[in-house]
Amino acid sequence: MPGNSAAILEELRSILKDIQESFKKLAEEVEEMKKLQVEMMEVLIGKSEKTAEMKIGSKFVKTGAIDLKIMEKWSEFTPEIKINCIRRMDLETRLNLRRTARTEKTLVDSCLSIQDL
Repeated sequence: MPGNSAAILEELRSILKDIQESFKKLAEEVEEMKKLQVEMMEVLIGKSEKTAEMKIGSKFVKTGAIDLKIMEKWSEFTPEIKINCIRRMDLETRLNLRRTARTEKTLVDSCLSIQDL
């Protein structure tokens, strides 16, 4: 029986070693997938910064390159300009903007109509 126990123990060690190697390979593959996801996100962000779609009526129209830095100045826009922009937004974008600040909430609410809901 002691010889049999040694053989079983050796077999378990071999299985453990195989599992550890498999886990190491899996961890490396996961890291590689994470790197690929980051690269894909960078590409998508780069594309979304370069082009945009504007909804006009029921159609989406491609626009040219947009300068995202202009949104840094949103708080400096007059309420009239903001309302003009808000009226061109779809409902989901309006509701997202509404959640950002009390002033934007008031502006979005003033632009919402029953047709939007």
